[in-house]
Amino acid sequence: MGATTSGETVSSTPISLRDRMFAVLTANVAMAFALAGWYWAEKQVLPVNTARVLEIHILQTGLRIRTDHWNSGRMGATGPSTDPVGRRKQDITQDLKDTEQQIAALTKQIGTTAVIAYAWKYLMYLAAAFLEVAAVLSTTHRGRRAHLAAGWVVLVSTICTLVAMRLLVHPSFGGMESLSIRSYLYIVLMQGGYGVILLLAYRAGRKRPGF
Repeated sequence: MGATTSGETVSSTPISLRDRMFAVLTANVAMAFALAGWYWAEKQVLPVNTARVLEIHILQTGLRIRTDHWNSGRMGATGPSTDPVGRRKQDITQDLKDTEQQIAALTKQIGTTAVIAYAWKYLMYLAAAFLEVAAVLSTTHRGRRAHLAAGWVVLVSTICTLVAMRLLVHPSFGGMESLSIRSYLYIVLMQGGYGVILLLAYRAGRKRPGF
């Protein structure tokens, strides 16, 4: 009977106030990650593609108008002209070629931007789910490991966010407007800061009483 009571005492080691506090913070950070993944992908990045689709439509319309105008002008030319047909044909051909290249570049950027945005959004959802699980486990006897795992997840997700940002602004990929260094610093501080706090608070090699 005494052995049973002793075993129950060991297995029911009280959870410290610090562990409970970080469990609540981790759960809230998980929610923030999920909301950030949805908001930045759906409200900030993907709307750029909508504008690009409209831009492609405008370019294609202008392309058809210029082609029809040149064809009608060529057929209506009946006498000598200070602008030879050959020169005008060369100009319109180059103009059409440049426009087609611009349309092709925009089309590629639309696809790449969508892939990056959706991949990052679901990565943030996955990180949020992991953090929620870690928040629950951090109130058990495996709390220290759960906190450390949560810290590394936050840092890895921060690195993925920085990579996604760089790809989105690179002309060969997303082609979006360039970001200032300050934008990257904000992400490091706001997204990665909590991971650093967790790793410092429960740094590897540190043993807590009762763990």
